[in-house]
Amino acid sequence: MNKIEKLIEKYFFKARVIFSTTEKIKPHKDIMANPELELLIVKQTNELLPKHRKALLEHIGKDKLNSRLSNPCITLYLAIYKETKAVAGYYCTAVPDQLPIWHDKVYVSPCSVLGLDAFTISAYRGKRVFPFLKAHAIHQHINKEGHKFFYSVVEISNKSSLQSNHRLGLNIVGKNYLIRFFKKNIISIIIIDNRWELHYVFRNAKSNSF
Repeated sequence: MNKIEKLIEKYFFKARVIFSTTEKIKPHKDIMANPELELLIVKQTNELLPKHRKALLEHIGKDKLNSRLSNPCITLYLAIYKETKAVAGYYCTAVPDQLPIWHDKVYVSPCSVLGLDAFTISAYRGKRVFPFLKAHAIHQHINKEGHKFFYSVVEISNKSSLQSNHRLGLNIVGKNYLIRFFKKNIISIIIIDNRWELHYVFRNAKSNSF
């Protein structure tokens, strides 16, 4: 992406693709069995150890973390580095209850899952933390809990994330275009199954607070 394209994406227009599982997929055992990492799944505040909370607060605001842990729709996946017993990274997902959930200018309906944000602690980059977490999240929500779809939104310019989602068995099922005005998102265009939807999203008009 050249400088002009970067400026256009930053200030006026952003193109993204929507990935999803299209059916139950086989567990990626080779990715899930990372010998250096172990998994913790956190659904409630009291399930998070103080040392893990402290580590997360260095990368997530206190209000945001508390909001997520108190929301029954949110699941937090932690990768723990076995040698140091420290948090190596995290990944969050949202599962709607009765109403659609909006996040980052897109939404998912009940019986579906939306991947939110992920982060790898700098000291553990190169340890394949993100694919480890996402593979476990997909297996948990799709194969164990029986949800129908697992959605992720990826910027077209993010080549590594595009490749990672493909390797995890997700397919591109739609597109999302954000119409912006000097970095402010105004309109979100969602295209899935040849169905176009236009949503006004200025000042988080649609988004849930995650």
